[in-house]
Amino acid sequence: MKNVRTKLRSETGASITYALLLFLVCAVVGSVVLVAATSASGRLSGLAETDQRYYSVTSAAEYMKDRFDRKEVTVVKEEITETVTPYTYDGGAAGGGSSSTQTHYYIDGTEVTSGYRPDSLLRDAAYRLYVADPAPEYPVERDFTLQEKSGSDRFSGVTVRGVTSLDEDGTMSVTIQSRSDDETNPEKGVYSMRLTFTADGRTVEDDRTEEGTAQETAIGGADYQITTVRTVTTTTVVTWRFQNMQTVTGGT
Repeated sequence: MKNVRTKLRSETGASITYALLLFLVCAVVGSVVLVAATSASGRLSGLAETDQRYYSVTSAAEYMKDRFDRKEVTVVKEEITETVTPYTYDGGAAGGGSSSTQTHYYIDGTEVTSGYRPDSLLRDAAYRLYVADPAPEYPVERDFTLQEKSGSDRFSGVTVRGVTSLDEDGTMSVTIQSRSDDETNPEKGVYSMRLTFTADGRTVEDDRTEEGTAQETAIGGADYQITTVRTVTTTTVVTWRFQNMQTVTGGT
């Protein structure tokens, strides 16, 4: 140490070499510190975005879990068969009878028509399971915006994507994932979670027959005819039950 101080105080040319060496060491150390600080700053700048995606997806997943678990959807199938049977006055059956059947479906009280559009994911699943023939293809993708209930707007307005698949046995998987802003790498930074629900259907059938009064007719040799209406109502109450939730990708 004494020799170093002596060299530094020396007025000979050798002290310049030590001074330059010390300057070089300080410059290298300073560069390393600057690079480390810059790198840490970049990570911190992306941390808020990563947190936002994480909390958006987990909040949406928890919301869907609470919203769907043990949720019931009622599907009613109503088959109305009208049969017209001609008779003669001597009690014999005459030819020329007719029969026609109309089928109606109702989901939670709303009749399914050609313009029917389910207003919820579970009604949509019930429609595809019990009404649609053939069932529309899955998976179905929908984008929706998360709204924070707590009053904090930190994560409000964030758009996440829901991908739904449905098996023939009624098992439904809903994957909630954040959306990447990197068009060149759409998988970059995406965080996603998958929820699985199973369907438990309970069916009750009501079979009623109503016979009308005799109506006179002179068609096809028949003297009168009787119209019989048979109504078969099949009511299925579908209950979806939450099974599990798992992280698919961690947003790395």
